[in-house]
Amino acid sequence: MSSIWTIKEARNWAFSFLKIREDLDEPIKEGDYLLCYVMGMDRSKLLAYHEKELTFSEKSLFIELVKKRAQGEPYAYLTNNKEFMGLNLKVTKDVLIPRPETELLVESALNIIKTFSCEQPIKVLDMCTGSGNVGLSIGYYSSKPVKITLLDISSDALQIAKENAHSLGLQSKCTFLESDMFSKVSEKYDIITANPPYISESDYSGLSIDVKNEPVKALKAGSDGLLYYRKIAEEFRNSIVDNGTLLLEVGDNQAQDVSNLFLKKDLTTWIEQDLAGIDRLVGITKI
Repeated sequence: MSSIWTIKEARNWAFSFLKIREDLDEPIKEGDYLLCYVMGMDRSKLLAYHEKELTFSEKSLFIELVKKRAQGEPYAYLTNNKEFMGLNLKVTKDVLIPRPETELLVESALNIIKTFSCEQPIKVLDMCTGSGNVGLSIGYYSSKPVKITLLDISSDALQIAKENAHSLGLQSKCTFLESDMFSKVSEKYDIITANPPYISESDYSGLSIDVKNEPVKALKAGSDGLLYYRKIAEEFRNSIVDNGTLLLEVGDNQAQDVSNLFLKKDLTTWIEQDLAGIDRLVGITKI
């Protein structure tokens, strides 16, 4: 292959390099997505202009990104971008990559917000905010005035959430709180959302190399995956108004166990399924 690559040559090289990873279902597309990012064009143009030459810097960057992808670094970290509910969010290795199933958490919160009739902004606390995808999506799509507090134990994660709030023009709706769960929460909220770590020690060992490239502290949650749900169940009451709602994303086969943590405290709970029919959300109402 010549020192100057055409798009066609770059695509062929990436395919031959990435196909060694048996867990990549579509190595051609994986390479194409990275080449689109490097070239600043969509895939249709990539295919149409296959004789276009890469510059030296484009070729160098492409090779670097493909090698990192082959080693398991997720695409979102390589491009520092992930779309969530139609919003382009900055992501780095400091935050969990937003997943489509988490949209249910946002949609549930937005549906509850629609039932409010008060004139004052509805106060929402988004715990374990990471990139801010849940809290910022609520702020962006809410049909009524909201004030969002985005909370995380990681200052690095909060910095990413702040940058995303700025890029979406949501600064005036948001405040940011560095806190270990509820330890520094001093207000009461109408709605609390949380997508906490929920992977058990045993399940973590079986995760793909891609997922293991994400922050361990945003994934692992003790021997049974329920560590942070127990903490929330013990601590949330002082941070939520009467008749307020707590919404929790849960892992596969965890919904009933999480629900039971709150039922034992005489609270009303319900379970919602994601688009795949998996129990993905537990809602709790403080009466």
